[in-house]
Amino acid sequence: MTSSITQTGCTNTKLKSIGELQSLVNEFLAGTDTSRMTKCLETSLGCFENYKKELKKGDQLDYEKAFIYYAATQKLISQVIPTLPDKGSTKKGYIEVYDELKSSVHSDENFHRIKNYILEHSEKPNPFNFKHNGVIDSHQLKVLIDRYGNDVLLIDFRARDEFRRNHIRSTNIVCIEPIAVRQGYKDEDVELSLFASPDRERELFEKRDQFEMVIIYDIGSKGLTDEPIAKIYKILRDRSFDKPLKREPVILKGGIISWVETYGLSNFGHHHGDLSVPTRSISKPSQATKDNNNVARSFTDYLSNPQKIDFSASTSSSMPRNYNSYSSQQHSTQHLYEPQQQQKPIRRSSSFKLPSFSSSSSPVIISPKPQQKLVMSPQQRPMSTPPKRPISSPPLPPRLREVNERTSSPKPALISHSKDSLTNGHTDLSKLYCTTGLVNMGNSCYMNCIIQCLFGTIPLLKLFIDGTWKSHVNVNSKLGTKGIMATYFAQLAQSVLSNDNAIFEPRNFKAMVGSLNPMFKNCDQQDSSEFLNFVLDGLHEDLNECGNKPREPAPTEEQEKQLEKMSIRVASTIEWERYLKSDFSAILYFFQGQFASQLKCLECGTTSTTYQSFSVLSIPIPEEYINSRADKIPLERCFEEFTKLEVLDGENRWHCSKCKQLRKSTKKITITRLPQNLIVHLKRFRGGTSFAKITTFIDYPFEMNLTKFWPQVKTPEEANQLSHLLTREQSPPFNYNLYAVANHSGSLSSGHYTAFVWKGTTKKWCYFDDTRVMKNVQKNSVVNSNGYVLFYTRSY
Repeated sequence: MTSSITQTGCTNTKLKSIGELQSLVNEFLAGTDTSRMTKCLETSLGCFENYKKELKKGDQLDYEKAFIYYAATQKLISQVIPTLPDKGSTKKGYIEVYDELKSSVHSDENFHRIKNYILEHSEKPNPFNFKHNGVIDSHQLKVLIDRYGNDVLLIDFRARDEFRRNHIRSTNIVCIEPIAVRQGYKDEDVELSLFASPDRERELFEKRDQFEMVIIYDIGSKGLTDEPIAKIYKILRDRSFDKPLKREPVILKGGIISWVETYGLSNFGHHHGDLSVPTRSISKPSQATKDNNNVARSFTDYLSNPQKIDFSASTSSSMPRNYNSYSSQQHSTQHLYEPQQQQKPIRRSSSFKLPSFSSSSSPVIISPKPQQKLVMSPQQRPMSTPPKRPISSPPLPPRLREVNERTSSPKPALISHSKDSLTNGHTDLSKLYCTTGLVNMGNSCYMNCIIQCLFGTIPLLKLFIDGTWKSHVNVNSKLGTKGIMATYFAQLAQSVLSNDNAIFEPRNFKAMVGSLNPMFKNCDQQDSSEFLNFVLDGLHEDLNECGNKPREPAPTEEQEKQLEKMSIRVASTIEWERYLKSDFSAILYFFQGQFASQLKCLECGTTSTTYQSFSVLSIPIPEEYINSRADKIPLERCFEEFTKLEVLDGENRWHCSKCKQLRKSTKKITITRLPQNLIVHLKRFRGGTSFAKITTFIDYPFEMNLTKFWPQVKTPEEANQLSHLLTREQSPPFNYNLYAVANHSGSLSSGHYTAFVWKGTTKKWCYFDDTRVMKNVQKNSVVNSNGYVLFYTRSY
């Protein structure tokens, strides 16, 4: 290895160019065994050790050799090793060495100096090798564009709409939206984010390493540290590992505003609309937004909704009880509260405007739309006739009184809608029942089956098809992806829908998910339920209106004691309201529920209850039925196992806060909130000394009632306390209809995922096996022994 590189030592005053040195790196690696991780790791360690030795030479440093050693190491650890098939099976010790080496390489600060030295002392004189300190002015940019336009790549770092209205005229220009660039991105991640950009722009950015200079501008940044332009600048300067630039990128001082002030509109290009002078404008709410009073305006509005009211414009449900008859029931909705004072201009709409659609993915029967009727809620009746409370009602506990005061603001009037409001969004719901096959990109069946099931959730699909999701994106959500997950999911929805009855390759979506979570980056088989949780969590945080707000502090010790004295129904309702202050999104409304886990000391009776939200409810298969000879086990037994009273003894004893020591205790899980769409994950994979799959046939019904698993009111006092809290659709009965099933066949190491999805009255149940799609399959084939993730929607 050393002898191959030594030949490139500096024997002349002028050094080889970056491009020539990069070619030598490729030649060296072409003659190296890169088929196994251990061999690649050995070569990487050797190159990096030689690189460090060169650095110690001081004035005798061979810059060319140092560049090649570092570049070879970087390419091996960033591009070669992650793609090797034996990486996942490599011993833990090697993985630790690899991770440590990668960290050392990425944190090295000397290569930047070496690269700049080579650029300054390369063989060929170049008009782009001038001193600029990372910033140029409009005059310098004009000269470069006029004289060397084909060698310059301009990056317009603004929103796509602004770019269309006006941008600097240049042969080679790319628009990169700030929302698509996240902290920690590398150049290849930015390249992936351009999947929806015009082909010409994608091709230009893919060739960024071939341009003599890359110049970035935004609306008016003046320096290298100005945000958000500093993000893309640092990525292209310090994290261009995939395609290193020939020289450092530069920023146009003063941005596009400086350019137009210097040269006017004559040097502008534009698409789709009138050419306008760029300004730092603040977007104002549209008239349509102001006039629409039938939607929740904010999280505060949602908290003030009356009991038993859905905050979507209207919902309905009708799933097949059999294939010849369908039930439908009207679902009332509210006319939500609109603040009287004039709304201030905002940068991003925080209104939660859900479209008018069915709350189930079931077939919909459209009926004539009746006239809307204004119905007064109890809170809006004249003060002379206030609702009466029973004289015997006991006073509310302090914690409950606090919640009651917080949610007792004036309540809105109600408007009743028929199910015909489903068509208000001008979307033909029958077209949403698409049957598009998805290409398997190497063990990606775990992803394909979940995509098919999620797109069987018609309210979710419609949200992303009609563009409503855009008004919900919160780019400041602390746990979100800056809207990336939501954007790619919407693009995927559009692509799947436009390829109905054909096939589509979701490569961009998989690449995006892989960039956010390395677990899904390669071609290894993954667990479909883990992928589902990751996608739902990402969408929730992207659309989380309260994602940028600090989370509610945990209850104090005194408040916890108050909560423990309350019934599980009352306490869980209070905890849900507290949860909503930091989590509020369409995903929450569609999928999220809550369960309580209560520990109880058998010595003193002290209890401790925690409340957990969920999007996917994972329930166990009873131990006595695991791989038993029983033909079928009803799904209800799994719910019973999940909620049964468990005794904790021996090593599992609980440390009682009152006894101050480990005590024999009980543990009880109670489902305290059931969502609109309930996703049930059957725990078919068990750990221990060796992983194994549980093959027990779980007989899941097409219709089920979960009311018995929901806590009932036990005393008049509890009923009175609940009357002062918002029910938020938590009223029995809880009837559910099956609309999708993700199946897993085979073993843990060599399995395959498929899906059954209900696709309306015409296509009925459909079977999806990657690109293979079968319509109108027999109903009895839907319930099978491979059922793994079950999707149910609530019926009313």
